[in-house]
Amino acid sequence: MKQIVNINLFVMIGLLCSSCNLMDRVEQKATEINNYEVKALHFAKENTKLKIKISQLRHELETLLTQNEYLHSKINRKNTGRSIASIPSIRNDKDLVQFEVYRWSPKQLSVIGDKSFKEKQYEKSAQFYRSLLINYSDNSFLTEKDYLRAGIAAYESGSHPDWVIDSLNKLITEYPASIYYRNARLWIGLTKLQSGDNEGFFAVVNEFRDKYQNTKEWEILSGHYESILQRYNN
Repeated sequence: MKQIVNINLFVMIGLLCSSCNLMDRVEQKATEINNYEVKALHFAKENTKLKIKISQLRHELETLLTQNEYLHSKINRKNTGRSIASIPSIRNDKDLVQFEVYRWSPKQLSVIGDKSFKEKQYEKSAQFYRSLLINYSDNSFLTEKDYLRAGIAAYESGSHPDWVIDSLNKLITEYPASIYYRNARLWIGLTKLQSGDNEGFFAVVNEFRDKYQNTKEWEILSGHYESILQRYNN
């Protein structure tokens, strides 16, 4: 009987040790898997950063190649005294885009227009957005925000009221249910006021008075409207 008990005890000890070894191996395996997952996540993040960097470098390379091609052709023209048909001459010094020379992609135009807008370089932003809207008018890359910023940049530049009206009217036409509708109409109204078109400005004011009185846009327009009335009354 005592021998049987000893045998059972040995069996239990053996099973317990085996179980402990199994748990150790499971924990070790779980640790290894966790380490793999952490490393995989790290590599995924690094891979994303590298892809972004590659995209930026590719853009910079394309720009440099285009500029190099232009400069090379300019040297050739100077040496030969002839212009090259494939590279049109620059129209004027005020053309900041020079699309005929650099052949910007829609993404490049949008990125530069957006960056210039945020830096309050409104003339540059207006020109790049204008080039985007003209040269890629049928491109699916265009968004409502492109039309809006094109209009605002043109307004803030103080030089292109026709660009403001054209860009924002296209926004309203292409996206009649746009969340930027009131904003677009506001800038159209301000442009009308700035250019001396009081009738056009009053038309926008009347629209907001009838439909959008409880909006920030109406506060801005009504302030200008009151100023005009005071001038007339005086």
